[in-house]
Amino acid sequence: MPLLRDHAKQAPPAARVWAGCAHAVGALLGLALAAFGALALWSHAPGGRLAAAALAGLWVIWVGASALLASADPRSWRAWGLLAVGCLLLGLWWAAITPSNDRVWAADVARTLRAERQGSQVLLHNVRNFDWRSDDDYTARWETRRYDLDRLRSVDMVLSYWMGPAIAHTLVSFGFDDGRQLVFSVEVRKERHEQYSALAGFFKRYELALVAADERDILGVRARVRDEDVYLYRVHMSEPAMRALFERYLDESDALRATPRFYQTLTANCTTIVYAMME
Repeated sequence: MPLLRDHAKQAPPAARVWAGCAHAVGALLGLALAAFGALALWSHAPGGRLAAAALAGLWVIWVGASALLASADPRSWRAWGLLAVGCLLLGLWWAAITPSNDRVWAADVARTLRAERQGSQVLLHNVRNFDWRSDDDYTARWETRRYDLDRLRSVDMVLSYWMGPAIAHTLVSFGFDDGRQLVFSVEVRKERHEQYSALAGFFKRYELALVAADERDILGVRARVRDEDVYLYRVHMSEPAMRALFERYLDESDALRATPRFYQTLTANCTTIVYAMME
């Protein structure tokens, strides 16, 4: 008696290829989902590293269990239901994480810039002018300063290399004909006692801050206190273009005060925002 398999139809090669591709894509999506959820939970979980690791591990187990059930029976409603419930809970939690201007901030980003404009005259409140002796020892000063944009004479792009020759912080310094230099810097707005992590910066961990500071403060702390390599590059611009860029910074500051936003390591950082304003 011939075996049943002798009468079974074999899937055509193209169908087998497409099935293999579908499994590969599904596996990659599952890995991406597991990684995203685990890292997001690790970045935000309360209770320290142990609690964060436990929540991240629980999410990986949840996604893994769903994937195993689906691979055993692709039509299993239990597998897809388990995954859907997990994604729904993760999505609701993620959507509930919103930026705020009301936290206990680190001292150097505790205040937000506020501008009053009247023609070429600009009155800036909360200009930072700290006297730094070390990262933890400083005299805090927030000042109100008046600038005349008709007296704006120079723009310098500043690159401060804080992690080797490949990673730099970008700042822009505006020079006036009276010798004053005002620097704008897009910063991570850390909370008090909070440490920066580039990885956590992908996952709504920090808000954005736009700091206006005296050049002696903001470049001095990087060059002298933190021992960063700081380079200045003169940007050749017309005076109307310089004024327009200065006002773009004020617009960005007003927007952040009205609607806080998250820092994002890849897409909303000290470099991408600056270049977007300079376009």
